[in-house]
Amino acid sequence: MVVDIITLPILSDRIELISLKKYFNYPPKGCRGIRFLRLNKYGADLVEQLKFEPIVIGQIESIEGINRLDLILNEGPLSDVMFGSYDLSGSFNFCGRFVSPIFQNAVRLFSETARMHNIPAGQHIVKNQQLEHEVDDNFDFVALGLDTDFVSQVARRIDEVLLGLAK
Repeated sequence: MVVDIITLPILSDRIELISLKKYFNYPPKGCRGIRFLRLNKYGADLVEQLKFEPIVIGQIESIEGINRLDLILNEGPLSDVMFGSYDLSGSFNFCGRFVSPIFQNAVRLFSETARMHNIPAGQHIVKNQQLEHEVDDNFDFVALGLDTDFVSQVARRIDEVLLGLAK
């Protein structure tokens, strides 16, 4: 079984989506490169791989993306859309100010537009501590954290344990 997720960061225009669509699928539906991996048994399961359609997630991270979201979603074939609070608030020139009425209005518009198109909508929350303050009931999923954040948390904990053993 081949599982593919394609994430399109900073998607802000339907033209960008149109230009990328041909790379989502394998021939004959698209022109995506064929990979020989352990996942497809180094080519033995190519027939299955070529039939597979990936999950395509559009990351809407700017004012322009919010304003053009209806056009973007009309173009398809996005499986889901999500936004990052920091990138979106940064596009309004007030990075991290999530209580701003302008930011809140953009988030509401994002959610309503995705619902209108029956596309699951989510948000990316960078730090676990923000979870209780930022999660909105209008979203279908939350992408939580960064891999580097998780790794650094574990590394700090290992360091604490080792320092404790050295005492």
